[in-house]
Amino acid sequence: MENRIFVRKSNEVNVKLTLSIDALTIEKAKKYAASQSVSVSKLVERYLNTLESNVEEAEVSPAVQELLGIMPSFEGNEREAYRNHLAKKHS
Repeated sequence: MENRIFVRKSNEVNVKLTLSIDALTIEKAKKYAASQSVSVSKLVERYLNTLESNVEEAEVSPAVQELLGIMPSFEGNEREAYRNHLAKKHS
């Protein structure tokens, strides 16, 4: 089944959203939502809010920051350079 999303803006803070999802998935979502004492809409909202935080760039640890810039940048084909390194090493 093709999933389609329709959004209708309103004057309220919340916006209506229509999703086309297969029936089995909807039933599973309803059961899970009931077990958590929340609505399916709230489940979807919570999930979508987690996507935003996953996109943010991970913070680099101080140990890794110390290592940045130690090695010169490499311009070229890394795989080919590695093959050449192995060929020299094992010949």
